[in-house]
This record gives sequence, structure tokens and C-alpha cells, in this order.
Amino acid sequence: MAVQTLTELKMYIGGEWVESSSGDWVEVHNPATGELVGRVPSASRADVDRAVAEARESFNDGRWRKMWLP
Repeated sequence: MAVQTLTELKMYIGGEWVESSSGDWVEVHNPATGELVGRVPSASRADVDRAVAEARESFNDGRWRKMWLP
């Protein structure tokens, strides 16, 4: 049996990859097999507020025009 490595992703907020401020995760399952394939951070209200504030600031000062997602 092959060993599977689970993928753990982070959120991209304010130009950096971050975990949820709550430390909570959501499991991601393959819908065809039910197999656990990864985990993603469960964004808290504080995470969403920070993401919106960062996006608004980037929009207002024009940085977003030069940004790209790595």
C-alpha cells in the first residue's frame, strides 16, 4: 500500500501565507472515494476581517495592480 502525504494549505492574506488565527482546520475529502486528501485553515471572523482590510488598503493605494499570487 502506498503512503499518502496529506496536503495542508494556508490562507494568503496581506502578502503572506498564514494559518487560521483560531488554529482550526477543515478536512478535505476526495468526493469519489471519501479518502482524506488534505486540510485547509478554517478562517475565523478575525481572519476574514483582516483579509478584507488588507484588500481594501491594497485597492485604495493601488498596490493591487502590481500584485500577483505566487
